[in-house]
Amino acid sequence: MKKRLERAFLAILVGLFIFQLASFRGQLSSQEYPAKRQISDYLSSFLSRSTQPLGLKEDQKLRQLLYQAPVKWVIRASPRHILN
Repeated sequence: MKKRLERAFLAILVGLFIFQLASFRGQLSSQEYPAKRQISDYLSSFLSRSTQPLGLKEDQKLRQLLYQAPVKWVIRASPRHILN
């Protein structure tokens, strides 16, 4: 008889604990922030665009000239500067 009471009491305590835990989770879900909407304004789409135009190929010789060392640039451009 005493073991039955202990088991019943233990079952009630476990049931109350599970009920309390379930109600606690329900409270957390009600306090969560709403899902963020996607920002679709003009500025965000403008900043995410790439600067590479579609269909145009880069001129590799021009890119080499732009990235060469300043000394080489001066040596190559100095004759034109003197003639002007």
